[in-house]
Amino acid sequence: FGCLGCVFSIQNLQMSLTDCSPENYNQLQKTMNNYSVSLVGPAPWGFRLQGGKDFNMPLTISRLSDGGKAANANVGIGDVVLSIDGISAESMTHLEAQNKIKTCSGNLVMNLQ
Repeated sequence: FGCLGCVFSIQNLQMSLTDCSPENYNQLQKTMNNYSVSLVGPAPWGFRLQGGKDFNMPLTISRLSDGGKAANANVGIGDVVLSIDGISAESMTHLEAQNKIKTCSGNLVMNLQ
């Protein structure tokens, strides 16, 4: 796994960040860690999902709206959705995830990786 000069070895848990810009380093750190976002409602939330159990892919953020709530909360394209409002997203189909998000009338809380 790498990012423009960053090298990450999962087996050795070693990183070489000599050529890494601050932006790439921050993205690498974010990729390795889970984090939570709380988007203030109501919708639109400013992101699009892809994947789901029915696609045999994890739910991920596939698109962000410029200036949208998700982009302003530093959500990234490719981030994996671990939970939506406290409910694990691991076994959710794409439609189940969409419906869970649609039912959020207040804040939308997601755990991401």
